[in-house]
Amino acid sequence: MVADADIRALYQTPPDEFVAARNALAKRLRSDGDKEGAKDIAARRRPTMPAWALDRAARSAPAIIDDLLSAGAALRDAVGGDASAMRAAEGSHRAAIDAVIAQATARVEDTGRSLTLVHRQRMIETLRAAVLDDDAADQLRAGTLDADLEAPALGFAVGDE
Repeated sequence: MVADADIRALYQTPPDEFVAARNALAKRLRSDGDKEGAKDIAARRRPTMPAWALDRAARSAPAIIDDLLSAGAALRDAVGGDASAMRAAEGSHRAAIDAVIAQATARVEDTGRSLTLVHRQRMIETLRAAVLDDDAADQLRAGTLDADLEAPALGFAVGDE
């Protein structure tokens, strides 16, 4: 069985180093007799740069992820209700997104890499998806995102940047 620490370490590996680290971990697991664990690791996809940045933010500051998901839930609850409550919820949601993006950007810059405007836009969309999808939220919390996600259309814009 693959140790959680091994999975966490793998998803902290920069995308350009991920495949080599994944293959080395799978090889180690096979040599240790963990064929199922090796198969699980070998099947994992290299994270996109935005997903990796969010994974780093989730690992370094899990409280801001919890804040984001709570703000998203409050915004969903406010939809269709009192306009002032809706504005307040939108503001909190926007601030939570900004906090996660700032954390992700800082953690990427710590490695000497940088994010583009397109990366930031993809992170925002992934965060919106995590607010609306429990599986995406679980991946975000665990810091094991490997792809950019899209929020389902709801017929209204939430926290437009």
